[in-house]
Amino acid sequence: AIAIENSQLYQLLNQKVKQLQETNTRLNNILAQLEHSEAEGQRKLELLDKAGTGNLVGRLDMFAPANLILMLSNDQQNVTLRLEHGILKGYICFDNVRIYRAEMADAPHITGSMATYEMMGWQTGTFAFTADKLEPSSNPIQASCMHLMIEGLRRGDEVKVFYEQTPPTSIYSNNLDAAPYPLEMLTEIQREILLLLTGEYTLEQVWKKNQVDQHTFYTTIKELGEKYVIQIVR
Repeated sequence: AIAIENSQLYQLLNQKVKQLQETNTRLNNILAQLEHSEAEGQRKLELLDKAGTGNLVGRLDMFAPANLILMLSNDQQNVTLRLEHGILKGYICFDNVRIYRAEMADAPHITGSMATYEMMGWQTGTFAFTADKLEPSSNPIQASCMHLMIEGLRRGDEVKVFYEQTPPTSIYSNNLDAAPYPLEMLTEIQREILLLLTGEYTLEQVWKKNQVDQHTFYTTIKELGEKYVIQIVR
């Protein structure tokens, strides 16, 4: 019995070590990409026009949001980075080396760190640097720029996996009548999303009715599925 327990413990430790090594490799790759793209981004910024507005503007397919955040943080800028991605709009406010406010104004209305994570995934659209200074919000950001960038890139990678497993066009309905868990055992976010899964809307439409980033949303969908409180309609 002791030999079996030792063997199981050894296997568990090996799994944990492997997970830590994979995480470390991924973080090192992210940092290397950021360092390389920052130099390239600085070179491109010198070529941008101010479009007659006095504000520096550009395209997100040339400058990834993570690179813009890194450059503004390193340069200790006091500016507002305004982003547009299709019909979605948002902004990220800088105070020297930190981000103190972020918000997506349209549906979904997301604020704070989650807004930063979500906008970091925008690969197309436009950006502009403006000198307007906004007041701190009721949902302030405490994390450092580096933490926000690494976490945002991690979430973006995982969202791509979620898309493959659970396409945004999927339709789910809640299974409250046969659910093995009472609503009281779910988190507030889980309850809010669960009640919106009526079998009428796609996951993308349901997400836009919430105030969380896509990573949090699809993680919650996965958790609700594991608890057998939702079922797929199509």
